[in-house]
Amino acid sequence: MSQKKAEITYHCECIECGYEMDSEKHCNDLKCPECGGQMRRKERPGPGQNSRGFISAAKQLAQKEGTTVTEALKKVRRQNPQLYEDFREKI
Repeated sequence: MSQKKAEITYHCECIECGYEMDSEKHCNDLKCPECGGQMRRKERPGPGQNSRGFISAAKQLAQKEGTTVTEALKKVRRQNPQLYEDFREKI
């Protein structure tokens, strides 16, 4: 009697834009379908990846709103304080 391997579903998010999706493939093997950025496991982001997400989120917001990156960094900090704190720990 053979046992079928349990199918694993990974909950992934894009490091660059925050897009979320579920996949049977490991998140590190995927590119974001929205922006082409690197995907990561949402529940286990890994060291150093949050800081890249913080800067990237600010750059995208600045471009979208036509403002400076500095102003966008302030706004991202207000919107997502945990992402900012993770970033501060890395610098």
